[in-house]
Amino acid sequence: PVTAPTRSAVWTGEVKTFFRRHMYSLDMYRKQYALARYRMFASPSERTLLEGLATQEKLLSQPGVVAELDAQRLTHPQPMTDGDMERERCRGPQHGFSPVEFEKTSGLAAWKDSLSELQRLHRVGAYRIAFFINAAPADCARQDVFDASGTKGLDDYLLALLGRSTPAVSSHDAFMRFRPSTMPGANGHSIGNANDIKAAVLFRFLRDRVLPPLRQAS
Repeated sequence: PVTAPTRSAVWTGEVKTFFRRHMYSLDMYRKQYALARYRMFASPSERTLLEGLATQEKLLSQPGVVAELDAQRLTHPQPMTDGDMERERCRGPQHGFSPVEFEKTSGLAAWKDSLSELQRLHRVGAYRIAFFINAAPADCARQDVFDASGTKGLDDYLLALLGRSTPAVSSHDAFMRFRPSTMPGANGHSIGNANDIKAAVLFRFLRDRVLPPLRQAS
C-alpha cells in the first residue's frame, strides 16, 4: 500500500542517495554481499532467479557495445525434432521445484498483494493489463540443450498466479526445442535469437488471445 513516508524513511532514502552519488563502490559492495548471501543460503529456485544478474549487469552497462556483438545477429536456428529432444535430453542432475519452499521467500506476500491490486484494476476496467513472464529453462550442465527440471515448476507456478484473472504468458517452453548455444542470454538479458523467440511468443499471445476480445468489444 502506498502511504506517506515516515521521517526515518525519508532520512534513510537521503542517505542512500548521497552514497550512490558520492561512493562509486557502494553498488559493488551491495553486489558482493548479495553474491555471498546467494552462495550460502539460496535455494535452487532462488538460484534460478538470480543466475542471470551478472550477464544482465554487463550487458546493460555498455548498450552501445552490445548492439554490435555478433550474438545480436539473427541466425534463425532450426528447432530440434521430437527425436532430437528424446536422444539428447539433459542427463545431468535434476532439480525440482517446491511451491511450499518458494512460499517462504521473503517479501513474496507483499508482492502477491501488489499483484492482486493490479489484477483488480484489470477486472474493473481501469487498465488493460497482461503479464509476460520473460523466462527460459536453465542450461544443461553437460550438454547443449536446455534443462527444465528446475525451472518448469516455477514457471507453471507464476503463470497460474499471474493468470488467475489477467492474461498471462511465458516464453519458457518455447526455448525447449533450441540449443542454448544459439540463444545468447536466454536466462538473463537476452540478445539476438533469444530476443527473437521471446518477441514471437509475446506477439502470438497478443494477436491470438489479448486483441480479439478487444476487437469484438469495440
